[in-house]
Amino acid sequence: MIMHMSQTRNLSVLWYEAFIRDLQISGCLVQVGMVNMILGAIDHKNYGRFVLTNVDKDLYFLGGVDPLRGRERARDEDVKQKNHFFIDLDLRVKNPLISDTDIKEVGYSLEEILAKHQHLCDWRYICFSGNGLHVHYFGNPVPLKSLEHWREGMKNLISTFEKHTGMEADKGCINAARLCRLPGSWNNKNGRHTQVEILLHHPHKKFNVGLIEQSGAKTAQYAKSAEADDTEKKWEKGLEGVAQGERNETAASITGRLLHGLDKELWETSGWGGLKEWNARNTPPLPESELRDIFKSIAKREEKNRANEDGESEKDDSKRRSLADRLVDYVRETETELFYDEFGEPFAWLPINGHHETYRIRSKYFRRWAYHLFLEKENKTLNPTAITSALGSLEGLATQKGKQRILHNRIALHEGALWYDLSNEKWEAVRIDDRGWEIVSAPPILFPRFAHQEPQVYPMKGGDVRDLLKFTRLVKKEQEVLLLVAAIASFIPGFPHPVFILYGDQGAAKTTLSKVLRRIIDPSQIKSLSLPNTMQELAQLLAHHHAAFFDNLSGLPEWASDALCRAVTGDGITKRELYTDDEDVIYKFQRIIALNGINIAASKPDLLDRSILFKLERIPKQERKAEQVFWEEFDAALPSILGGIFNALKKAMDLRPGIQLPEAPRMADFTFWGCAIADSIGYTPREFLDAYYANINEQHEEAIHENPVATVITLLMEQTPQWEGSPTELLEHMEKIAMEQKISTNSKMWPKAPQSLTRRLNEVKTNLAEVGIQMEVKKGSGGHRSIRLEKGDGNVAITATLVEEVFGSGSHADAPSQPPQEPPPPEVLTEAQRDDSGDRGGISPTSYPPS
Repeated sequence: MIMHMSQTRNLSVLWYEAFIRDLQISGCLVQVGMVNMILGAIDHKNYGRFVLTNVDKDLYFLGGVDPLRGRERARDEDVKQKNHFFIDLDLRVKNPLISDTDIKEVGYSLEEILAKHQHLCDWRYICFSGNGLHVHYFGNPVPLKSLEHWREGMKNLISTFEKHTGMEADKGCINAARLCRLPGSWNNKNGRHTQVEILLHHPHKKFNVGLIEQSGAKTAQYAKSAEADDTEKKWEKGLEGVAQGERNETAASITGRLLHGLDKELWETSGWGGLKEWNARNTPPLPESELRDIFKSIAKREEKNRANEDGESEKDDSKRRSLADRLVDYVRETETELFYDEFGEPFAWLPINGHHETYRIRSKYFRRWAYHLFLEKENKTLNPTAITSALGSLEGLATQKGKQRILHNRIALHEGALWYDLSNEKWEAVRIDDRGWEIVSAPPILFPRFAHQEPQVYPMKGGDVRDLLKFTRLVKKEQEVLLLVAAIASFIPGFPHPVFILYGDQGAAKTTLSKVLRRIIDPSQIKSLSLPNTMQELAQLLAHHHAAFFDNLSGLPEWASDALCRAVTGDGITKRELYTDDEDVIYKFQRIIALNGINIAASKPDLLDRSILFKLERIPKQERKAEQVFWEEFDAALPSILGGIFNALKKAMDLRPGIQLPEAPRMADFTFWGCAIADSIGYTPREFLDAYYANINEQHEEAIHENPVATVITLLMEQTPQWEGSPTELLEHMEKIAMEQKISTNSKMWPKAPQSLTRRLNEVKTNLAEVGIQMEVKKGSGGHRSIRLEKGDGNVAITATLVEEVFGSGSHADAPSQPPQEPPPPEVLTEAQRDDSGDRGGISPTSYPPS
């Protein structure tokens, strides 16, 4: 199994440890140092120390070293055995402007190219070295019998690699003691500071290292045979001088040999000097003027040969560029649309097997499609350098010549209709509008595809969403309407959705309900998620999942609670783009969030205020089912549940423009839609609102219970209807109550000084107001502050009477149209006024931003 570094950041440490373990040979050292300065021997236990304590240095390693050479830089002769070698691709030497990202993309593409070669396929690691790539091969250790044969064998292998891949490798990377950059360390060459990374790991693959020396021995044998036949090599026979009659031909041969291996700048010094030194051995020497004529003649010929070689090299570069140009032409000849999304990311809409699919141009899916396209057109493979160049050109075309298109994850609003991505192999989607719903085989360009997504089943006409209730046990039956409404609302984009908070005793099937809802809303190979460790990881996770359901939480860190609030409301998050210095990746989304645990996972008022609390009861032993049986029953019911959801969405879209309420809670849009959805599935708006406001009251109680400041304030106000004083006096009074009631003041939420008390009170001000405790902070002369607390009646949720004032005792079908964005005063329009308000069958234009 090939593993990719992007799968998980946590693999990096494991891979580096595995790399160092692979280098260990019994009785040998692995040296680590800086080219000629050896820092010591390395193994999997201490490699981290070397990397961390030498972060500003270029660290290299060399394996198989004789233990006696552990204190100095090993030479070829000091390498006792070989179990490892690498091929060095210095991509930045050939193309100084190539980006780190492009180098890594070439590295990933080698996976597919090398797989087609009998021996080269057996690589174990592909590493990003900072300026290029290292392809590492491991096998059983073999003793080195002939260093010369090793070098010749490496030359043969590099030649084979170049012919197979079309890429140029470092031909000097042939010595047994050749150093390699240590993975995990930093490359500080040419003013760059780039970490050396393992990109791909091919575990347990072995290369027969002994083949290298065997190949070199055969090469040497052929060379020796050719040398015996070549009796005309004057320079070899006449190095120690020749007699008169052989001087001119030998001088020409020796001059050619000298100049061929020298830089042109050294011809007049080392070249001419060496030739005169040889001439002095002749009996007699040639006259210097004659010798000079021979030198000039051979120098002119060598110049011509080098010019021809440079010309051939330019032709090769031109040919490589033309491969990229031809691939761009082939892509443009297909029914492919190149475009960019709202963040400027280039995409392609590709024709595949009779339908179209949407991918990032830099994705592995597009790269594989391009490889296949070129193979079909020219019946030959394409080298990675050419395809990298072509991808750059296609990205330029997409961003400069293409249209901007807004892409969505699983659900979208487009041209007055809701769209739901089925994520199946045909790339079909469901369209829901005022006429009903249908499966569309060629939807607009709306949805990219993520690797984790699973296909959704085909919905059933005439299904029933209430079948969902067979697969859960809520403690409060009146919450069934809330569960159904929240699940259906998850299919409607453009407004904040409440967080599902599932809690209850062990055995209450909290995780199971999370998986059920995930399977309905956004099926994925990842059934439930673990909370990441950083904001950046959470942002990327949320970007890829329409429904992010986090499992088995005991609580949330403050940063995660804030981040989830932003994910609900639709704020953006940025992070630095991988492999770049300062490019930003922008994430902007509104997501469906669920948290489950034995206790309520959310404790901060802001997140609780955006939630619905669902308490589940423990399933009795006699009612428990085998997991396989449960999921078979659910899978059988899923088409009906999904069809019922789409039926409800159609009806709710008809009803939504007519919803008006005299007041609304924080999640106002959800409340408006909730009334419409409830009516569409057979409940009354009153049933939904009563259940929702009862749940909101629970949220406030939970927020107060989880906050020591709010708890103490409620205890204080049980003793007196009114209190006023300075922050210092209030904090002293609160600490006294906390001590009496044995409430810990060690919590991070407890103010450590009077200056922070007001801020802590503001965090729970809304929750206190809901239970009837009003707070006012006054500023007096000299900057002194006073806090006034007063106990009164709590806020009253919308009652059945208020609901009936707006909707009547039955359905709200005759409710006024065009709901405003903020709660209006109570008002009922006449039927004539309602008829003049226009068609109410679509979606209110104020409900969503334009698509």
